[in-house]
Formats: sequence, C-alpha cells, structure tokens
Amino acid sequence: MAHLIKNKGWKCLLLDGDYKNPDINLYKHVLTSDNICDIFKKYNVPKEPEYVSIDVDSTDLWLFKAVLSEYNPMVVSVEYNAHFPLDRAITFIDNAELGRSNRIYGASLKALKM
Repeated sequence: MAHLIKNKGWKCLLLDGDYKNPDINLYKHVLTSDNICDIFKKYNVPKEPEYVSIDVDSTDLWLFKAVLSEYNPMVVSVEYNAHFPLDRAITFIDNAELGRSNRIYGASLKALKM
C-alpha cells in the first residue's frame, strides 16, 4: 500500500489502533461505532468514498453499520469470520475494548447480510 501511495499517487486514509505514519496517511485511532464517522469527518473522507475496507477482528459489523449510516461508499469490504456457520447470524458484541480471541471475532456472513 505504501508503494501505491508514495509512488503511484493513490489517495487514501489508513487507520490502525497501534501504528501511525503520516507519510502514507496512516493514523492511530481505536475505532468504535460511536467514533468512526467523526474520525472520517476529521480527515475529510467524502460522503461517497470509492472504497472502504473494514478489518478490525472484532466489531467489524458495527463499524460497517455506522459507516453506512452517514456514508455511501461505492465498494465496501468487511472481514467475516469463516468459523461461524453460514446459516447463523452471529457477531461480536459492539465493544472494541474486548479485543479478539482465537476463533471468536468479527461477524458471520449472514449477520453482515442482515
């Protein structure tokens, strides 16, 4: 990603709970369903971004719902948990402080579809 940003002129916002590197537009934030839209506003994310990728290994579904409440991305990718059965709507509770454990993280495909 850094190569695409530095050498190919890609414009993007990268958010991570542990790391920052302003040279590639990577900023340190712990994302929650309560703060993600405010953080997007802080960095002037357009209301219709071309692409949003959500992969936090826990509250992915809740971040997805929060983003869609104020933004209309052209394309979205959201991490799902392949350990959950396809016919069950299962998700991590909306609490970013709990972190991730072995196989209990994210959301099932059915939960994301709903």
